Amino acid sequence: METKLIQIGNSKGLRLPKNYIAQFALDKGKIEIVIEKDGIKIKRSANIPPLETWEELFKRAEVDNEIADHDVFDGVGNENDETDWTW
Repeated sequence: METKLIQIGNSKGLRLPKNYIAQFALDKGKIEIVIEKDGIKIKRSANIPPLETWEELFKRAEVDNEIADHDVFDGVGNENDETDWTW
């Protein structure tokens, strides 16, 4: 990919495509900029654990027969949740 520097206030910046940001999870926590002999490397900080996809989490839970202990919807509901809804 080729791009140009853009003006951001008194600084210069780069625009990264959304798919690059998502692919390398650059929007999750800190970013590390490494100066190398032939250029600059931008990567997710090493102290952030790799992200798992929902599919990976569910597969692991099935194999481990896990029950989520941090389910944000646990205990949320009302009496209508146990009956079929009709429209």
